[in-house]
Amino acid sequence: MQCKMNNTWGPGPICRESGKEMNFLFGVDTFQVCGWIIDSAFNLQHISDLIERRDDWRCRISMAPGANFFLPFNIPVWGMVEKDHVHVDNHLNFVFHAHEGIIIGVAAYPVRDNFQLGAEGSIITIHGPVKWFERATFRSYSSSAFME
Repeated sequence: MQCKMNNTWGPGPICRESGKEMNFLFGVDTFQVCGWIIDSAFNLQHISDLIERRDDWRCRISMAPGANFFLPFNIPVWGMVEKDHVHVDNHLNFVFHAHEGIIIGVAAYPVRDNFQLGAEGSIITIHGPVKWFERATFRSYSSSAFME
């Protein structure tokens, strides 16, 4: 996964737990936990801009390993901005559609859960399910091989 920051493609959100960018195992339904570190005024402003929709977290994911063809998606951040901190909904669902080993669709969206306070020097822990579906359906991808 890559995301755009200052008009340059780079790594997606870096998770405190691993020190690596948020990632997804192909075809594996799981539960994502990723601590977003707010280690600077710049990062706090970035999250504030995302919440107030002055910016969006434009991301892309390769359709297959080594492919130079990407599917676009956004990581939406829902919350409220205060003078020196933010409140961020900490639940994000990630949905993938795949067919024959190729990712053909991806989306991320917030679901009302808890709003976590974030300020410079803090961590916002984002969590939520990652679900894989077969083709353009809502039939589970992970069990689709047994259904045919």
